[in-house]
Amino acid sequence: MRLFMLATIALVSGCCTAPRPAPVDQPARVASPTPKPSPPKPDSSITVIGVLTDEGVECQALRSDSDQRLYTIGGNHAGLKNGDHVKVTGTVARMSVCQQGVTLAVTSIEKAE
Repeated sequence: MRLFMLATIALVSGCCTAPRPAPVDQPARVASPTPKPSPPKPDSSITVIGVLTDEGVECQALRSDSDQRLYTIGGNHAGLKNGDHVKVTGTVARMSVCQQGVTLAVTSIEKAE
């Protein structure tokens, strides 16, 4: 009798347990990138601190420290070269031959500290 009861318990416990479904992979949540601020408006005067780079096709390029925006600069570069950390003040150009970035007509440029 005991054997019968043990067999019944084993049978009932084994057959009444439904198999669990395989876990469904949830898509990974991707953090939303922080949007960059709007580009400066044409004819506005701005100051940008960043590094001169060789990214410019037609003009000297400047990558800003604050938001990594690409600027191109026209005018006198005061003997500065790629890799120099600079502070540039200028007016945002309406049109440019620089072909990329936000172009500044330089009012002043100097090495930044």
